[in-house]
Amino acid sequence: MPVYPVPPFARGGAGLEPFEQKIADLYTTVANLAGTPALSFPTPQSQVPIGMQLIGPNFSEKLLLDVANLYASAHPPGRPEGYDEDWR
Repeated sequence: MPVYPVPPFARGGAGLEPFEQKIADLYTTVANLAGTPALSFPTPQSQVPIGMQLIGPNFSEKLLLDVANLYASAHPPGRPEGYDEDWR
């Protein structure tokens, strides 16, 4: 599932109201509230950095890391166009 429901915003949430920043946590709080392991990782995009997350059953941390590593080896994240070296 996605990490954020909106395109990425500047570091520190610049330009977003506090409520908008909380809304951006919509998908990441699910795993926290359920107490299940989750892992977010960047996906290759040419225009904006996009993140995806994997959510697994209890005690599946190693499986999540293995899947993310396999994905990263097949699809290296790279740096989006127009972003400087510090974009992450």
